[in-house]
Amino acid sequence: MSWFKERRAVLVLLVAAGFALGGCGFHPLYADRTGGAPVKAKLQNVSVSAPGTTYGRNLKFTLEDLMGAAGNQGTRYQLSLTPTIYETDIAVQQDTEVTRSNIRMTTPFSLYDQELGEVVFKGTALSVASYNRVDSEFANVIATRDAEERVSNDTARDIYTRLSIFFERQGRS
Repeated sequence: MSWFKERRAVLVLLVAAGFALGGCGFHPLYADRTGGAPVKAKLQNVSVSAPGTTYGRNLKFTLEDLMGAAGNQGTRYQLSLTPTIYETDIAVQQDTEVTRSNIRMTTPFSLYDQELGEVVFKGTALSVASYNRVDSEFANVIATRDAEERVSNDTARDIYTRLSIFFERQGRS
């Protein structure tokens, strides 16, 4: 009989937590609400422009995949990205051999509203990835590419989250 009471107590706590979250204004970021387009629809109305570098293309394509972007035709918003990658040696042995490096991507971005004719949101995203350096040059090239891909993906997710929050707050005002 005690198992039943414990299960009932957990159920009561979960229901109470749900009411508490609802009362404090918590709501899902991507939920459809009356009084405006949902966040996902606004994200799909963004076209992305980035430099033609490998990491620029990866950043652009990852963002388009996350947002479900419709492409460049007929979109209201234009997102401009200017990523820069820096490589830093972080573990240098006494004989000057580098054994670990960091790849750091800094990406200033701006969201231009084509209907208003102005930049409505801008910021800078930052991501860092590390990789080991070994004697094999091939392994180092592959590790560098992997680190560049990881910082591009992390940066894309950061920008996506910031844009989602911007559109959600814009819908409330």
